[in-house]
Amino acid sequence: MDGAGNRALADANELAIQRVSELFRHPDDLLKLNVYRQKFGAEKASLEAQLKAAVQTQLDDAQRGMNLLGHAKDEYQVIRGNLQTIDTLCSTSQTMIQNYGKIRKLSRTHRNFTATMEIVEQFQQLTNQIGRVKKMLDEDKSVSLGPSDNLLFVHHTLFQLEQFRDETMEKSRSSSTDVVITLQQYFKRFEAVMDEFTDYIFYLSRNLLPLVLNGQRAAVVRLAKVIETEERMDEYVSSLNAIPDKGPMDGSSRLQARRKPKSYLSRFKEEVQESIAKRFQKMLANVDSRDIFAVLDALDFVVDDLAVVYDELMPRFPKKWGIFNFYVIRYHQNVYERVNRMPLSSLDAGGILKLQAWVGHYQEEMRGRLGVTEELLEPHLLDGKEDAMLGEYVNLTRNKFSEWRRNLMTTETRAFTTRQDPPEENNGSYNMSAGVIMFQMINQQIDIVVNTDRGKLLLDVIKECGKALDEYQEQWSGLAEKEFSVLTTKPDECTKGLPEYLMALSNDFLKSTEFAETIIKRMDDEASDAFRQKITDVLNQSLEGFIKVSKRVSAMLIDIVVLDLKPAVAHLFCPAWYDEPLFDVILGTLEDYCDDFQAHLVEYLFNKLMSDLMERFVVSYLEALRNRNARFRSGVAMDKMKTDIDAAVALFSRYKSAKRVKASFEPVYKVNLVIGSSPRMVFLDLYSLVKAYPDIPLQYVEDVLNRRDDLEKSAVRETMADLKEKMAGQKLTGDGSSSIFAKIGTN
Repeated sequence: MDGAGNRALADANELAIQRVSELFRHPDDLLKLNVYRQKFGAEKASLEAQLKAAVQTQLDDAQRGMNLLGHAKDEYQVIRGNLQTIDTLCSTSQTMIQNYGKIRKLSRTHRNFTATMEIVEQFQQLTNQIGRVKKMLDEDKSVSLGPSDNLLFVHHTLFQLEQFRDETMEKSRSSSTDVVITLQQYFKRFEAVMDEFTDYIFYLSRNLLPLVLNGQRAAVVRLAKVIETEERMDEYVSSLNAIPDKGPMDGSSRLQARRKPKSYLSRFKEEVQESIAKRFQKMLANVDSRDIFAVLDALDFVVDDLAVVYDELMPRFPKKWGIFNFYVIRYHQNVYERVNRMPLSSLDAGGILKLQAWVGHYQEEMRGRLGVTEELLEPHLLDGKEDAMLGEYVNLTRNKFSEWRRNLMTTETRAFTTRQDPPEENNGSYNMSAGVIMFQMINQQIDIVVNTDRGKLLLDVIKECGKALDEYQEQWSGLAEKEFSVLTTKPDECTKGLPEYLMALSNDFLKSTEFAETIIKRMDDEASDAFRQKITDVLNQSLEGFIKVSKRVSAMLIDIVVLDLKPAVAHLFCPAWYDEPLFDVILGTLEDYCDDFQAHLVEYLFNKLMSDLMERFVVSYLEALRNRNARFRSGVAMDKMKTDIDAAVALFSRYKSAKRVKASFEPVYKVNLVIGSSPRMVFLDLYSLVKAYPDIPLQYVEDVLNRRDDLEKSAVRETMADLKEKMAGQKLTGDGSSSIFAKIGTN
């Protein structure tokens, strides 16, 4: 057996020993020895049978291929001889036929004559076709809101005549000016009918609602088909002209590429928009714009019209046109213009109530009856001027909140930035008093207005509470970001104790979410039905803001840990890692932070933070494999790395379930196998890794392999090429979810 065979046998034995050691981890596993023998014996027999059948199939295919190649060669020789014979006969036949050149010229003349006759026949039929189309078009136009039964036939005929005109004019491009002018004069009547048809199309477009209300739904469908056909033709022409290098085109494609776009769809929407504007003018023609009651009563047609569009028009137009959304936007714009023309500053109490009730009913009808989203109802009616109608009480509430928050933040900010004393503790958890005080003030204002039985006033007060809470969150978020920035950019200038105060802030904001949930539950019972959802939305937004800031502060704590570990992590897998207990230092620092978090964070935040910290740690460890001076020493790196991983798993298992921790570190274990596998078997472990995590960057894989001291660069390139080929063949896509490797950079 040669050297390569010996190495392969040694690698196989090594793999077998590793496999046996995995199966027999405990003495009790020896009881399963016979079972494993039978299992692996059956697998071996099955594999041998499969290999034998595969080899025989390959041999049969190879023999069949050789036979086919021989047959193909024979056929090629026969075909070659026949072609040579044909070429000889073609060459000699021209000399055998007398007057061959004249015959060829006569044939070409005959073809041209035939084509000319076809054009002449089409010209002879043109007048009759135009007359017929004109008559049918006049029949449709005679009934202003009629069925338009001839619309599709007229369009089809005109479309064909238009193609005939374009083909004729294209062929006459090299003709004299007189010929071109004559042809243009001949087609003038066609163009007049075409213009008349176009005008009729857009007449129908301006009368869509009258058509469906008159029962002419089929006419609407025919109109949509005509516009859709022309739009599709425009898109096709646009796609032809968008090709940078079109190459040679046939005559039809060349003509279509020169066709001018008609933009029927754009013109259609313009006509619809104009018809909507005229509809509003008609409905409000005799209404005094200063009479708010008359104006609002006159606008009651809006929702009814849109209901007709939703029920009758929308199903009869292509979905991608968004015809209903288009109508909603244009109608709403007209409503917005009419409402904002009203002299709002001079409205009396009755006018204010009427306007607020109408706006509320309008928005409710649009959402509830028609399913219109808020995005389509832009700009908002009244432009926020309703705030001016809420009265002095809302202004006073706003001013009180501003004053209270300013005084509160002055005290709390000083304590947060100076950090002269540690945060307050409650059962070991760090806390702040700002959140408790803030919600006490909010509950006082709610108690005052909740019994007034004025839902709108309660909503306005809740909105002011929401604004105050948003500003409160922004202030704390900005302050935390500022202090965190000082720590990360100028650590020498940062006062000690920031992690402790960040823990207190995160705990306080999580507690604030509980206060917000309590108010939401209270409003479910005490707020009126008309405003309950809006009140809940405002409070939910504030609640989400507290959660968001709390999560961001927890992320800052993780960043602080990662920043503290960064100098040591930068030397992992470098010479210092082999000679010094570098990873013990990392774990010691990490343990100090984790114990501190466990002692001073509430349980929910601690559990979430540990999950995120563990993920960040795994990412940092995996990225450290590509440290600048990292090298993986054969026979040493794998065992040392596994010792590190086991130690990290043991540490995190003190705070999280061992099963979850082991699953989080599974990618690291698989990478460890790739680093420690023999050069002959590295492809198998590497493929196992990629199969488990299809989104792993291949550049990352190559960088890791290049840091092995027992692999030449040529071997790495060969392995990567084999891996890419294997991946392409297997089409590895995973289950669609992202793994930890998606968070690793490719540089």
